[in-house]
Amino acid sequence: MNYRYMPKGAEAVHAANPDVLMILSGLNFDMNLSFIRNEAVKLSFNGKLMFEVHYYSFSDGQALTSGNPNQVCGQVTENVMTRAGFSLDQGWPLFVSEFGVDLRATSVNNNRHEAYLEWQPEAMQSGTEKEESRGNVVAVTIGFQR
Repeated sequence: MNYRYMPKGAEAVHAANPDVLMILSGLNFDMNLSFIRNEAVKLSFNGKLMFEVHYYSFSDGQALTSGNPNQVCGQVTENVMTRAGFSLDQGWPLFVSEFGVDLRATSVNNNRHEAYLEWQPEAMQSGTEKEESRGNVVAVTIGFQR
């Protein structure tokens, strides 16, 4: 997968407005940041870059439908860390920004996935309030879908 346009886009946005935070999205529905594992993104500016990852109910197929929930949760955690969480070990901020589920309650996989995420909206809301109290926060997301 070629991500060479992400740094170019970030540089263009930075040139237009050096006060914005840059959020580079993962590949494959924003679920995979492996493109930065062995080659860091090189930019002319520092301290304003973070990476974004999404996690959906379909991210691990239908594992939640038939698997043991505790084992699946462990596997899901491992998959997220393999695809994106390693960026934390490399010193990159990681923004988990989307937790897609079908709220019609017609899918066992979605229903179980949603149960894993029940704590997150409250945690994310608290973080948002803290950020808003610090003044104007502007973020620009740069990425693409295949």
